[in-house]
Amino acid sequence: MAVSKAQQKAVAKYNAKAYDRIELKVAKGKKDVIKDAAQKQGESLNSFINIAIDEKLERDTVKDVATDNDIEAVRAARQEYANGETVNHNAINWD
Repeated sequence: MAVSKAQQKAVAKYNAKAYDRIELKVAKGKKDVIKDAAQKQGESLNSFINIAIDEKLERDTVKDVATDNDIEAVRAARQEYANGETVNHNAINWD
């Protein structure tokens, strides 16, 4: 099923409001290693990298600056992301 230009535009607008983009550069061949590891975990490459970042932050820095509620919110968000759930559309200011 083809995606209309209007739908592509709506998705791009949503993504621009809901997500920050980060360009990640890795050594040649490392992308395939990471991608294979993600597939073994049943996750997308993006999800795998996000979870790795969240776990690193939790281990190294978050506990120093965040409350237990903040840490639990990150865990819940990470699990929702891993389950393919998206940001609550009602929580986004679309103006």
